[in-house]
Amino acid sequence: MSKKKTDKKQDAKAAAKLAEKQQRRAAEKALVRAEQAVDAAREAVRSSSKELRKHAAALAKRTEKLSAKHEKAVTGLAAQQARADEASSRVRTQRRSLLIPPLPTPTGGVPTMIELRQLAKQQRIAGYSRMNKATLLARVDLPADSEAQ
Repeated sequence: MSKKKTDKKQDAKAAAKLAEKQQRRAAEKALVRAEQAVDAAREAVRSSSKELRKHAAALAKRTEKLSAKHEKAVTGLAAQQARADEASSRVRTQRRSLLIPPLPTPTGGVPTMIELRQLAKQQRIAGYSRMNKATLLARVDLPADSEAQ
């Protein structure tokens, strides 16, 4: 029986050594596969980094072109707006000169209707726009220099 016990112990040791050897081989194979996967991943990162750099450079160039185009458009719009403002102000001055006739030059000592209405407006006389010249002359306090003429 003692021989059987030792045989069993030896068989158990041999089985343990075999299992350990198999585990070591499996671990080595797994390590090799992991190293290959890491190498493949590094290569993929390198290639994708190159592609990303190329793409980023293309985007930067496109952005510069668009920025220059935008700046040119803004400058053109500003110049166009300035020309439009200048033309508009010229038209407004022309309209004003057409709408508002020049005041007649006083010929005598009696003020014109326009001057009388302006004086009535300054003196805050109610209803001055509906009054005739005689009524305005009666209601408006004429300044001393126009009465002296």
